[in-house]
Amino acid sequence: MEGTIASCLLASVARHPAMPGVLGQLEELHVRPGPDEVWLKRELVDVGIAWARDRMAAPIQTTVGLEARWTDGELSFWTSIGFEHH
Repeated sequence: MEGTIASCLLASVARHPAMPGVLGQLEELHVRPGPDEVWLKRELVDVGIAWARDRMAAPIQTTVGLEARWTDGELSFWTSIGFEHH
């Protein structure tokens, strides 16, 4: 559909006085369901990681709500691309 948003990823970097360095945060990953959903999610995450690393962020993290109905799928996605579950 022309003029609609099919996907988005919000990413941020920040310093905190109690922590050394710059923290990268990947937030609000949304992709419209469809045959390219997993591929597009991965592409957005790769761009977000590159963006955060360009700003000297390390570590880079995301948050998954543990009580949501989609939690298992989200945890599986993030761990499949190398994020650790803590």
